[in-house]
Amino acid sequence: MTANDQGHVDNLDRNQRDLLKSYWLALTSAINEDSSKVIESTLGEELFHLFAADNPDVILLRWLRARKWQVSSAVEMMMDTLNWRHDWGVRKLMNRGEDELNIEEWSSGKFYHMGKDKIGRPVSYVHAEGHIRGEYPIEATEKCLILFMELGRDFAEYPVEDGTIILDMGNVGLKNLDYQYIKFMINATQNYYPECLGLALIVNAPWTFSTVWNVIRRWLDPVVESKIRFVKNINELTDYIDPVAFHSDYKENMRILNTFHRVKKMKFV
Repeated sequence: MTANDQGHVDNLDRNQRDLLKSYWLALTSAINEDSSKVIESTLGEELFHLFAADNPDVILLRWLRARKWQVSSAVEMMMDTLNWRHDWGVRKLMNRGEDELNIEEWSSGKFYHMGKDKIGRPVSYVHAEGHIRGEYPIEATEKCLILFMELGRDFAEYPVEDGTIILDMGNVGLKNLDYQYIKFMINATQNYYPECLGLALIVNAPWTFSTVWNVIRRWLDPVVESKIRFVKNINELTDYIDPVAFHSDYKENMRILNTFHRVKKMKFV
């Protein structure tokens, strides 16, 4: 979605503008009844750190839309987010970056950001084969994921407000299936990064993945589930992403297209 779509920052009707104003007032009051001291409070600092990467109204509108424009529900959701960011140490993670991570896991190539899709959304790639359950402490893996998601927010350029993720399920076996990690990823996406996902493309899914999918989809919000597409072949993938977006390093080092079998015969510019 973009800033120009209905319900987004550049296309609000009068009622939506009034709800946004009410949300600002209710949220600052929930953080601290004395509005002059909001910035000095712990959660106020978390809120303004959240604003650092984007227009504050764009940020707040994500939570309002996620809660169907119900101000009280949006305030509750944002307060949960701010408490989570504080307890989880997101600011420290962003300040220290790779120094907070297991560098071996971070540089493994199992997830990265590269290019944009056909409508300008930044694209993130996740190779499920690269995640081996128990290879690293789950806390370390979660830190990598949150930094990955935080950095992903920075790649969206106005007026684009969300991103596309490509999840490569090629060569996935039982050792790669980590329900604890998957549930953490879904929970973070739905509850702490609402409206950041524009499209999710699942590629190379084996026929056995249907059993796994039946478990995973129970954890998905219907709005999030509606953004997921299963891509069957290279032609379908290029409906969303122009082949010229892939460079030679991608072909040499990453597996996502190679596992479509025919892709090695294709020429990418």
